[in-house]
Amino acid sequence: MRFATALNYDVKFQIRHGFYAVYAIITLFYFGALANVPSPIRPTLVTLLIFMDTSVLGFFFVGGIILLERRQRTIESLFVTPLRPGEYLWAKVISLTILAALASHLIIIVVADISLNILWFTFGICASSVFFVFMGIAIAVRSRTINGYFFRGIAYTMILAVPLFQYFHLVENPIISLFPTWPLLLLTDAQFHSYSLPEMLEACVLLVFWCGFGWLWARRWFDKFAIQQFGAGI
Repeated sequence: MRFATALNYDVKFQIRHGFYAVYAIITLFYFGALANVPSPIRPTLVTLLIFMDTSVLGFFFVGGIILLERRQRTIESLFVTPLRPGEYLWAKVISLTILAALASHLIIIVVADISLNILWFTFGICASSVFFVFMGIAIAVRSRTINGYFFRGIAYTMILAVPLFQYFHLVENPIISLFPTWPLLLLTDAQFHSYSLPEMLEACVLLVFWCGFGWLWARRWFDKFAIQQFGAGI
């Protein structure tokens, strides 16, 4: 019940602050732009769009949310309510993942005009969003301003963009295949090109690992932040 209430609050917060309206407009723009590009390059553009935008939208939003709630002392009030820190974090993650999944599915289904195995793509986009939101939380609680948040975030996102070099066959290195963003590229591109079942399963397992790592990363820094700021034993 506590978690459902927190999740409902976060979704309503995002709707009230225009997150859904903004991405509805952006998605319509993408529809128009992609519909006017040649069909042969459309799959690559759709994959890049999902990789560089909709899959990471939770990362861009969660920093602002955390910093706003810190300024409004919402996080401080968390420790005098029955809501647990883990429930607070997962409500943020799932609510933003819902938005990322909606935007991504609309783009790939409506614009790509393809027959796809939706389960692979759904898992890829949702798991990637979970990781990115956890990463955003870990960075946000260590940042004092939105500029500081994005300055830190740019360094991480530049590193996570390295798999693009392998996607475009500019480099081939097995280490790149271990990056958390490589499975997203593979599972998205698999809607347009054939990959083996072991490759798909390996991508899913790798995403599960990175989601687990993201959870531990976010929880560690959130707990440290709470103890330093409020002396909360959590």
